[in-house]
Amino acid sequence: MRTFVIAAAVGLLVGLLAHVLAAALIVLGLLLVGFGILLTLTAIGAVIGVPLGFLGAVAMLLGAFGAHGTGTAVVLGTIAGLVTYLRLEHREARPIH
Repeated sequence: MRTFVIAAAVGLLVGLLAHVLAAALIVLGLLLVGFGILLTLTAIGAVIGVPLGFLGAVAMLLGAFGAHGTGTAVVLGTIAGLVTYLRLEHREARPIH
């Protein structure tokens, strides 16, 4: 029951955020990609810049999905909830020794 409640909360939050903050996610993604590109210009910054650019690309992708309306946000929230549920169930099925 606990796993289901956590997964439902994650799905609801992802769906609402994708619906309400779609444009903000796209802008944040662009900023993260730009900052990641600037960081990759140095050898030390490449360690941080590449994952930051990837995170920005994912944020832009989620923002683009959420910008298409309520249906897309519901699908995105459902997928996030199912993935969370399956990961938590898999973790509870394996006992820690």
